Amino acid sequence: MSVAARIFWACLLLVCAPAAVSWGMGLYDAVETRRITRDLARIAETAAQRAQTQGLADPGWLGAFAERHDVYIRVLDGEGRMQFHTDAIYAEGRFARTWWFRDLADYFFGPGGPPDLASWEAELGAPALRPEVQHVLRGAASKHRVRVSSKMLVFAHVQRVPGQQGLLYLTQISRRSVRALYDFRYQMLKLTFGLFLGALLMGGWLAYQIVAPIRDLERKVQGYLRGEDRGSLRLQRSDEIGSLARSFDSLRVRLQDRVEHSTRVTEDLAHDLKSPLAAIRAASELLEGQDSLQGPRRERLARTVGAAAAHMQRSIDALMQLARLEAQLAEEAKERFDLADLVQDLTREMQADPRAEGRRLKYSGPTSAKMIGTPDRVRQAVQNLMDNALSFAQEVVQVELRSEVEGWVIWVRDDGPGVSTGNQARVFERFFSRRPDDMAAGTGLGLSIVRAVARAHGGEVGLESGATGACFWLRLPSNCHTTALPHPPSA
Repeated sequence: MSVAARIFWACLLLVCAPAAVSWGMGLYDAVETRRITRDLARIAETAAQRAQTQGLADPGWLGAFAERHDVYIRVLDGEGRMQFHTDAIYAEGRFARTWWFRDLADYFFGPGGPPDLASWEAELGAPALRPEVQHVLRGAASKHRVRVSSKMLVFAHVQRVPGQQGLLYLTQISRRSVRALYDFRYQMLKLTFGLFLGALLMGGWLAYQIVAPIRDLERKVQGYLRGEDRGSLRLQRSDEIGSLARSFDSLRVRLQDRVEHSTRVTEDLAHDLKSPLAAIRAASELLEGQDSLQGPRRERLARTVGAAAAHMQRSIDALMQLARLEAQLAEEAKERFDLADLVQDLTREMQADPRAEGRRLKYSGPTSAKMIGTPDRVRQAVQNLMDNALSFAQEVVQVELRSEVEGWVIWVRDDGPGVSTGNQARVFERFFSRRPDDMAAGTGLGLSIVRAVARAHGGEVGLESGATGACFWLRLPSNCHTTALPHPPSA
C-alpha cells in the first residue's frame, strides 16, 4: 500500500473510530452479559448449597463468601424482607477496592465519579417489591435480571435455598467508563457522517503535502540516474522533507566529486604511463627484430627498459600513497597544536639536510600560532613545499608565517628560475614534474599531497611566480573555516 493510501485510510479510521467504539460496546456488553449471568448463577447455586448446611443466620461465612466471589449478598425472609447483607463494595470487584482507583475515577467516569452500587440500590427501594424477588416468592427456584445504566450493568440473581426459610439475593456489577458512548451511538453516527467529508479532504491534503515532494525527489533522482538531469536534488521546502532532499543533494555532490576524482586519477595515471609503456614496446620490437644485441646497444636498451619500469613503479607507489593519504585525512582526529613551532622546527631540520648544502632557509613570523588540525599531515605538506623550493633555489629559501583573519598562511619562496606561465596551472596536477637534469626524478605527487592536506583542513594552496622565483602559499584556517585567498608577501 502506498504512503498516500495509508495517510488517506488513517484519516478515515481516525474519524470513524468513535462511532465504531460506541457500536462495538453493544456487542461487548452482550458477550459480558452472558458470561456474568452464567458465573453469577453458578455462584448462587454454590452459596445455596453451603446455606443448606451452615444456615442463613451465620453472617461469618456469608461475608467471606461475598468477598471471595466479588458479589453483594442479601438474605431475605419468606416475605422478602431483608435479614442480613454484606458490604456492597464487594460487588464492585477487587480492582475498584484499590486505593488509587477512586483518585483516578473522575478522569475515567466524569465529574460524578464511578457508579456506586449502594446508591443505586437505595434508589430502587425495598427488595421485596422487585420483580425478580416477587417471582421467586411465588414459587420459582431462581430468577435472574439485568439492569442497564449509562455507566454500568447490574446483574441480580435470586436463589431459593431448599430446606431454609429464606432467599439469597446476589448482585454483581460491570462498570464501563465508555459505555455512555453506546447510549449516544446514533448521534455519534450522524457526527461521523458529517466529519467523513472533512476526513477525505484532510487525507488528500496530507497525502499531497507529504507524498508529492517525495515523488518530486524521486523523479529528480531517476532523471539523474538516467543522465537526463544533472541539476540539484534540492526542494524548495523548509521542513523535514526539504532537509532530506538537501542531504540527498549533498550526497550526490560528494559521490559526483568522488567519481570525477577517480576519473581524473585514472586519466593522469594513464597519461603518465604512456611514455614508459612506449619505451618498453619499442624495446620489445627491437628485440624481436634482432637475433642478438651486443655492446653499447644492449646496455642502452637495458637502461631504457629499466628506467621505464622504475618510472612505472614510482608512479604506482606514489599514487597508492596519495590514495591512502586522502582516505586517512577524512578519519584522522584533529588536535590543537602550535603551527609556529612546527614550521620553525622543520626549517631547522631542513637546513641540516645535505640537500640544503650551499643554500640558506630563513624563517620569519610569530613565535606562537595556535590552530586545530592534524600536525603530522600539516608537517608533511610544509615539508613538501620546502623540498620543492630547495630543488630550484640558488641561494636562499624564505619561509614566512602570517596571520589572517581566521587562520594562518605559510609562504615558501625560492630564488630559482620560477615556474613558467604555461606550467603554473599544472604544478598541482598528479604526476606533473619538471626538474633539472642533474636531479633525481620525482613522483610528481608532492604538491598534490599538499593540496589534499590543505583541503582536508578547510584551506587551500596556491602559487605566485615571477622573475625572482616561485612563491607557494598554504592557507590553514585555525578553526577549519574557509577564508579568502591570501596575498603574496612582498619580495
